[in-house]
Amino acid sequence: MEDEKKIVENTSPIKFNEEYEGYYEVTAPAINMRKEPGKDKHNPVVATLMRTQRVTCDGHYTIVNNSKWYKLDFDGVIGYLPEDKVTKL
Repeated sequence: MEDEKKIVENTSPIKFNEEYEGYYEVTAPAINMRKEPGKDKHNPVVATLMRTQRVTCDGHYTIVNNSKWYKLDFDGVIGYLPEDKVTKL
């Protein structure tokens, strides 16, 4: 199943993969969860997470500059983190 929506210029459409649904743990010492995928300085930070904090993915993701970004929920705050900064539990 694919759910597509263009979010930010230079990103792929939002996609869905049920294999990505579930709980994830932050692996970076500290990372900013962004409102939209990508590290653009105009992309607002919605939360700053520390290593071992847990987030939930509903299965939605996108690709930005060849990097996968998951759409995540942290205590009701929705944002995006790159795949290489989280591990699926």
